[in-house]
Amino acid sequence: MKHPRTISIRCIIAIVLMALTIVFLFWPSFFSIKAKNTLSGASAGYSQSFLEYRNDITQMLQDAKQKQGKSPAWGFSVIALNAAFFALIALVAVSIVLMLLNRTKATLILHTILSFVTVVGVAIYWGIGAASVGGNGMSYSFIPGAAMFLLPLCSLAASILYKRERQETAAPTTAAKPDETQA
Repeated sequence: MKHPRTISIRCIIAIVLMALTIVFLFWPSFFSIKAKNTLSGASAGYSQSFLEYRNDITQMLQDAKQKQGKSPAWGFSVIALNAAFFALIALVAVSIVLMLLNRTKATLILHTILSFVTVVGVAIYWGIGAASVGGNGMSYSFIPGAAMFLLPLCSLAASILYKRERQETAAPTTAAKPDETQA
């Protein structure tokens, strides 16, 4: 019979994988953008982590609000991105606590779904953006970074690895019935 306070190796690995998902929000690069001047052949590029991207896009929204006096049409995407960023961090914290307490893995599954939706959303947003800003001798390309793949994959792996350990309880023993033949 297992001791009720022991944590299995699978649980420890799942906790480490969930902790890594927080690291992937800050490092390594989430995506890269490369700009190339098709006339001169000059090119430039930069990479951003998810945090840097979130900070830049939030600043762009604030600047646009000041210029226009109202929130631009794409403002909802910035709100969704900020909500996803903080929700991913909160879900990791709650998931780790629940795994340590040997509870449900519902938050792990929510984190996995949210990380996949966030990654796909950012990829679509930048893919559309890179395709629409070309012209005037410039071409842009969006290149996914390592964190874009590692974030959802580690979350998925943690969801698969974590298995709640059921506490074994001893079955109640039935009292022996007195033998009625002996009287």
